[in-house]
Amino acid sequence: MRPQRRNPAKKETPPPFAQKGSPGIIIASGMRRSGSTWMFNALRFILEEHGYNPYFRFRAIFDPADLKQGVAIIKTHKMVKELAKHADVIITSHRDLRDVAASSVRFVRMNAPKIQGTFKKLQDDVLKQKEKADLEEANAGGKGVSGRAFPNEAATPLAIMRALRLNFRDYKHWAAIADYDMRYEDMVRDPVAEVERLSRLLKMPVDAQEIVRKVNAISEEAHKSEDKRHQEAKPVGYFRKYHVTDGGFGTYLKTISENVATRIERVFGRWQMRQGYGLNHIKPSEVRKPKQPQRPRRKQDD
Repeated sequence: MRPQRRNPAKKETPPPFAQKGSPGIIIASGMRRSGSTWMFNALRFILEEHGYNPYFRFRAIFDPADLKQGVAIIKTHKMVKELAKHADVIITSHRDLRDVAASSVRFVRMNAPKIQGTFKKLQDDVLKQKEKADLEEANAGGKGVSGRAFPNEAATPLAIMRALRLNFRDYKHWAAIADYDMRYEDMVRDPVAEVERLSRLLKMPVDAQEIVRKVNAISEEAHKSEDKRHQEAKPVGYFRKYHVTDGGFGTYLKTISENVATRIERVFGRWQMRQGYGLNHIKPSEVRKPKQPQRPRRKQDD
């Protein structure tokens, strides 16, 4: 039986962040592999500390039923415009894209072969284009935990860059309308301060150290669990068994090659510099310039 995703709420009054006529809906979006699950659980525990028992779902589409459940947190990565229209608060998160790429590769390796289907399309694209050099580079990475083979095709430069572009596209749309954009590195350095920022945004003061303790506890619980099924993950707050693959930052070259890091800087270098991450493998002049929209050609008279 699937676990219930909402218990009867202890409080019926809308939370302080709710707009007039709204039950109080938070969108916890975020760049994949940027601490968005940590952020989601911190928000959930902040609400619970104030007597709410929020409804929550992971969504990639808009479901009107979510708006009728009272106080709610909708976790998502994919940009859903209809969902954004109904949010009282939108919170997203970001991270150095080189570390995002490395974390994504580690996540695939650690969870293989359980989640190979997630990357099936990327694998097909790689095989169709016969990226033999890419495959050789990825194959040098070895095996996943317990010596099991992992889907190396998903760790090729081609697959990494495609996944990163899709990830960044969704993040960029959410970031443009977000009330707050959590920086992964700040959360890792000082999670208590991060919880304090989230609680101020919601106008719901809490014992930040206690919230951090609770989030860490369910992350550890998930790591010890044998059940990796994302859909059944409510008891551990959407954390998977190997959800946290490293937990640090700046260590991407332990997982991805310098070739991949260079590609990332060329494509996303402008954003990396604006966020203060800098460039380690190319000069600023080597960053790819954004494409200018082409003007439609005027038809010449016959």
